[in-house]
Amino acid sequence: MAKEYWVKCDQIEPGMFPRERSIYITQKNGQVNSGFIFERQVDEQNCLVRAYIVNENETDVLVENPSWSMFGPNRFWVCTSQIVEKEVPD
Repeated sequence: MAKEYWVKCDQIEPGMFPRERSIYITQKNGQVNSGFIFERQVDEQNCLVRAYIVNENETDVLVENPSWSMFGPNRFWVCTSQIVEKEVPD
């Protein structure tokens, strides 16, 4: 089984287009990043958005997703507690 990584969002709302979602994620420094992403990259039921781990340390994880269209950086640090791992078939 392969692993996917997801970041806990503060909020997920409809985007400007039917297959788009507006997301809000709090960075480890407390700033909130907001932006848009395709709905297939979102788990609305659990308030999660797909992410790729770029770097990590004991308490924090640097995440990104090339599909994010953020109003700010699309690569940023979040707390390890904000990361959810999901197992998916290879």
